Amino acid sequence: MTEQQMEDIVASVNEPLKNFTMSAYDLLVAKGLERGIKTGFQNGMETGEFQKARNVIITLFSKFPNWSDSEIAEIANVSVGIVENIRKEMANSN
Repeated sequence: MTEQQMEDIVASVNEPLKNFTMSAYDLLVAKGLERGIKTGFQNGMETGEFQKARNVIITLFSKFPNWSDSEIAEIANVSVGIVENIRKEMANSN
């Protein structure tokens, strides 16, 4: 339903129902906004946590070049696939 359709419906009802409808609408908007803020914050935290893990992995590559991807993944507390991807990125950037 578009915003215009919602406004048209609300405009067509009597005043007590209009007040109830707008209150329900405002509540839904507020809940959606709250959910969006929480999701954005969580995504930001995950991105920050990933960046920290990436930095640890890159440091481990340089300090312990003979360590396997699985050993680095265990120390960095990430999947082996993440370590493999970062290793490939680094190889491609050189």
